[in-house]
Amino acid sequence: MSDDEQQQAVENGEDDSEQQEELDEEPAYKQVADFGWSDNGPEEARLVTPCGISVSQKGDVFVADFGDGKVKVYTKDGEFQRDISHKSEKLENFYPGDVVVSADDESIYVLGAGNFDDADNNAIVKFTYDGEAEKEIISEKLKGAISLAVNSRGLLFAVDRNRRRVIVLDQEGKFIRAIGSRGCDLGKFDTPMYLRFTRRDFLIVTDIANRIQVFDPEGSVVRLIQHVPGPTGVSVDMDDQIIVGGAGIRVLTMKGETVGIIGNRHDGPTTRGIAASKIDDVNYVFAVCCKCSLPEGLKSYVAVYQYDSEKLKQQPKIIDN
Repeated sequence: MSDDEQQQAVENGEDDSEQQEELDEEPAYKQVADFGWSDNGPEEARLVTPCGISVSQKGDVFVADFGDGKVKVYTKDGEFQRDISHKSEKLENFYPGDVVVSADDESIYVLGAGNFDDADNNAIVKFTYDGEAEKEIISEKLKGAISLAVNSRGLLFAVDRNRRRVIVLDQEGKFIRAIGSRGCDLGKFDTPMYLRFTRRDFLIVTDIANRIQVFDPEGSVVRLIQHVPGPTGVSVDMDDQIIVGGAGIRVLTMKGETVGIIGNRHDGPTTRGIAASKIDDVNYVFAVCCKCSLPEGLKSYVAVYQYDSEKLKQQPKIIDN
């Protein structure tokens, strides 16, 4: 480009260097939406006590709203679509605590309680993608279960908070095995919270005692990640990075190295369920912010972030005390 052409481009606001500078200034992450506010918007779209969250390959967002007794379905931009509820002869009521969309988008698995004030009376209900109930799994083994994950073989994994372990059931509800027990040693849990699978069926389990453990497909612990502040909800993105909630949202490698932080880790939202998804080649994180875990006066909602892993790596390194 000649000097005259360059000058004309500047006058027309088309300067390449300015455009490049604007691109370079794109942040490592940004919040692009929030929805489901408990005190705002259409009544049917409001979240009361949201806990778990999952995103389908189609980009639909499923939120388990324990307080309202429904799974609520939104677009990635927060537009309310529908809700899923359940009642039967065996389950007169059903309050969802966690939700998982199968990898093929054919089934929705929901862990919930049969009584609002008795989270020990739990069941798993399998729905079609459109919300038609197909199967109820009611088992004594689910007593105290708070979160759910499903591996590629269709086995159901649930965090048993009472016994400090993860239980494994088949599709009929038959007990297969337990992973872990109460304790602080490798492979044991102090206060397990949420769990999710990698694409290779490695199981990630958060423990509020500032640590995360990784188990292989056979249930043997292969890694302990320590010094993660109060980890709660967890997900795994398409780059096999661990996305974990707590005070802010932390992105980790599978080795436990911190890639970066999304949001302010000191005054950002205290998250519960987390779902990572790649939609149209953009990395998204959907974070459940529940009023039951937030400072008084704040409301329940879902925060939506976009992030760039390479730019996150360029942020100042995080040093945890």
